[in-house]
Amino acid sequence: MSYHSLNLYEILDIHPEASQAEIKKAFRRLAFRCHPDRNPGDAEAAKRFQLISLAYEILSNPQKKASYDRIYIKRYNGTGHRRRSCKFGLDDNIKVNIFHSDLTNSILADYFGIARTGNTLTKGMDLCFYLQVEQKTATEGGREAIFYSRLIFCDTCFGNGTIHKGNIEKCSACKGNGFREEQRELVVEIPPGTNDGDRLYFRCLGDQNFFGMPPGDLVVVIKVC
Repeated sequence: MSYHSLNLYEILDIHPEASQAEIKKAFRRLAFRCHPDRNPGDAEAAKRFQLISLAYEILSNPQKKASYDRIYIKRYNGTGHRRRSCKFGLDDNIKVNIFHSDLTNSILADYFGIARTGNTLTKGMDLCFYLQVEQKTATEGGREAIFYSRLIFCDTCFGNGTIHKGNIEKCSACKGNGFREEQRELVVEIPPGTNDGDRLYFRCLGDQNFFGMPPGDLVVVIKVC
């Protein structure tokens, strides 16, 4: 059994016509929620984390996505709705044949720069922002304001998604997710002599996965136009 038998769009909870930015955002949100370090001892969360990592690995690659979509369209009449009731979960074949720690570790390292000590996160997820600048700015230096969003640990419910007020209620601050999205603005100083592809690092401005854990970094990649 291969990944072609899975509904990868359902796994990431996105529409088949979702953009690459939407695919990445969905993966970030789900990876934040289901990461094994956030759910110690939860086997189902670990399986779910591997499953969403696989879905992202396929759908974020244009060639693999095109190959998958050809089969997906036949199965779903091109509508995104199932022809018949079917559970898209895990079975032993999938777990044995395609779920490897190297896969998930590679995805997280390539796309989020997660720092690890053994199998444990030591800081939050890094974020990558591509900043287009004119050749004159790259040559002479300058300042550019950027706007981005990051995911942060909800300090209202301490990541539980619920609060206790006599009874258990969904946390209104994070809407039960255990984390919330924060909009940020940053003025980036472009050093004189900057080249296309150069990277600027801003510590602790990325995602914060857990309470008390340092946030990840923000990596600004310069694209000279």
